[in-house]
Amino acid sequence: MIKFPAFTITRLHTKQGIFRLKGMQDNDPPEKIAITKIEILGSDGWVLLDLNHDKIINLIADLHDGIIQHLTQTT
Repeated sequence: MIKFPAFTITRLHTKQGIFRLKGMQDNDPPEKIAITKIEILGSDGWVLLDLNHDKIINLIADLHDGIIQHLTQTT
């Protein structure tokens, strides 16, 4: 069983909002990621988003390039 490196992004600033994410990144290709937790910063703090909800799945797809860019800049 191959174990992919885990990552945590404490603040990802995007036009959709500010996100906190946890996930795993495949090294080959590095663009393949799996998000295991995503939260958005709301007016009262962090709000956990449902990874199984269609809108959140689409949101993660929209954030994909920004996540990859963040990960490649910090490694």
